[in-house]
Amino acid sequence: MTPLAALSARLEALNGRLMLFAPICLAGGIGWYFSLSREPGSALWIGLVAAMLMLIALASGLRRGGQAGFSFAVAGLALVIAGMLLAGLRTELTRAPVLGFRHHAFDSDVPGIGQ
Repeated sequence: MTPLAALSARLEALNGRLMLFAPICLAGGIGWYFSLSREPGSALWIGLVAAMLMLIALASGLRRGGQAGFSFAVAGLALVIAGMLLAGLRTELTRAPVLGFRHHAFDSDVPGIGQ
């Protein structure tokens, strides 16, 4: 048995418990989104949606092809991308206007503040 076949068989043996990793994969994608230094552009979002759909199709094909173990790993990658997309969507839905200047709530004439 080749090492890849052994790995696939081992993953397939975990079939009933692999769903427990779904929140971990989603959290990984959410963490990946919040680790970015700037907001991604629309081209990257479209690319991520396309990559996620291709990974889902690949996982389905692997499952039908008898390599269920690898289909779980590919589906996990799709869930990581889904987590990133969900975090980006939530950010866009809750976006608020940003002030163009720094506003301080305290007046500098108040004794004890700013002195």
